[in-house]
Amino acid sequence: MNNLRFSKLSVGFQKNSRFYNTPSIFLQVHGCNLKCFEDKTDTTTHCKFIDEKENTIPISEAKKFVNAHKNIRHIVICGGEPLLHKTELEKFLNDIWRSDMVITIHTNGTLPMLNPLSHKYRIELYIVNLCEKRLDCELVPYGNNLRNICLYSKDYLLHFNFEPKEIVKKSNEIVEEICKTDEEFLVNFFNNHPVKNHVVFIPKFKKYEEQIRKICIKTGTKFSMK
Repeated sequence: MNNLRFSKLSVGFQKNSRFYNTPSIFLQVHGCNLKCFEDKTDTTTHCKFIDEKENTIPISEAKKFVNAHKNIRHIVICGGEPLLHKTELEKFLNDIWRSDMVITIHTNGTLPMLNPLSHKYRIELYIVNLCEKRLDCELVPYGNNLRNICLYSKDYLLHFNFEPKEIVKKSNEIVEEICKTDEEFLVNFFNNHPVKNHVVFIPKFKKYEEQIRKICIKTGTKFSMK
């Protein structure tokens, strides 16, 4: 039985990254390994914990949806957590792949990335979404999984979604964790490819937008809305 299912299929425009305003197909994977929402009445179905049952969309329908919009090249795999079903997702991407496709994957950064070498499709961009709820979960440290994305992906962004008083401190802590190593190759790599160049600050709420903008100007950090 296939565990990879989707909560929502849609078309629209990418709101952030270098693909800003690019027509995109959004495939929202159902289920997540984190419990960001403690309220049992929350209706954010794509973010439900993995063992919760919901009405979902099968892979076959997602393939049809992609084929029905062949004029759109940019595919965004979001969630939930797409990397929960790594093997099935890799097969799905192989099945839908066209040579003109551009693929972006959103992840919470707690799970291993897709194999960057053994498949015909290409992941153009990883967007890692980081916030308090994710950092508070009792999971393995971010370091290794985030480090591999930094090392082996074609491109990546680290989206920090915190309150203004915490955002600089939290981002520095995570970047430090990623770069913490005694291996000469890795030290040289991160010196030549600074992780901070891929950090993006995002207002947790609309009311924080102006404060986060000022912090980004002061620190020289990229800014984006959700």
